[in-house]
Amino acid sequence: TLNSGDMVNFEVSTKSLTDVSVILMRLSPTDSSSDALGEIRITPHYVDDELIWSGLAASWPAFIIFGIAVEGLLYRSKNEM
Repeated sequence: TLNSGDMVNFEVSTKSLTDVSVILMRLSPTDSSSDALGEIRITPHYVDDELIWSGLAASWPAFIIFGIAVEGLLYRSKNEM
């Protein structure tokens, strides 16, 4: 539980690309005034370049399929004219 003006910093590490974490924060439960509103900021840090490269490698087939589809549409529109 966080009270008005309190701040907390913590780190959640993932072991693989498929890991998912749910972060729940509760602000002061007894205060019903506008001070009970708060801000939560989650900032991802890619400290391991392997995650970025594996994401790009996993997306590469989608880029190729998209390029083939666009080329087919352009080729078909040229033949119709």
